[in-house]
Parts: sequence; C-alpha cells; structure tokens
Amino acid sequence: MSDDDKGGKILTFPGKKKKEQSKVPSLMSEMINTMFDTFTPDQKEEFQGYMTTNLELRFRLTDDEDSFELQEIPLLDELDLDVDLEDMTKMMHEVEDKKNLAFGYIKAIELAMFDAHFNYDMKALTNMTKKLQDIFKDLPQKG
Repeated sequence: MSDDDKGGKILTFPGKKKKEQSKVPSLMSEMINTMFDTFTPDQKEEFQGYMTTNLELRFRLTDDEDSFELQEIPLLDELDLDVDLEDMTKMMHEVEDKKNLAFGYIKAIELAMFDAHFNYDMKALTNMTKKLQDIFKDLPQKG
C-alpha cells in the first residue's frame, strides 16, 4: 500500500519509537528521588550508607532531580608482575603442541584398540589396558 491509500499518514508500530538518551538519566534520577522521598529518616541514612560503600559503580543523590553523579572505580595504576611476555607466549605454544600431540596419541590408541578387538587379539588388548591403567593412575584425581 502506498501512503496515498492510507490518506497520507504512516502509522508507527507501538513500542518502536527511539528513546532519546538524554532522557534516561532524568527518568532514573526522578524514580530514585521519588523512592528516596518515601523513606523514613533511618531508611534514608541506611540507603545513603549503602550507596557510598557497597556498590561498584556509585552515584550520589542530589537536589537536582535531573541528574546524578557517577564516581570512577579506583583501578590499580601499575601492576608489578615479573612476567616475560615472550616466555609466556612460547610456553602457551608448547602447551598447545603437547595437547595436540596427546590427542593424536589417544586417537592412534583408540584405533589400535578397535583393531585388536575385532581381531580378538587378547594379548594386545591386555597390554594396552595395563599401560593405560598406569597412565590413569598418574592423572590428578578430581571430584
């Protein structure tokens, strides 16, 4: 349908309107201030203490209902770490290579076990089972 078929008006779908970002802080501030106004003096004191000590990103209620202030989270300026990034990178590559090699061995063992199973090779299966049991005993136990 063209705009002319509707009489020249385009209806917007409900809920699809773009919200202005500048209004969100105003709405939040108004909502919090309204809630804060209903508190008893003890509740106000408790809430203010909570807001200043327990939240990672804190804000302070102000008399201006259209704003609130954000405070920065303190960060460590410099971390004193004795880590050589080249050594760490080398170690990460070596660990990845060892993992890939171990999975290659597991795949080869699995294929050899299936071959021995289908050939009824009890000697080979017994030998592999004993060696795998020794490896299993050396693994760190979890659980």
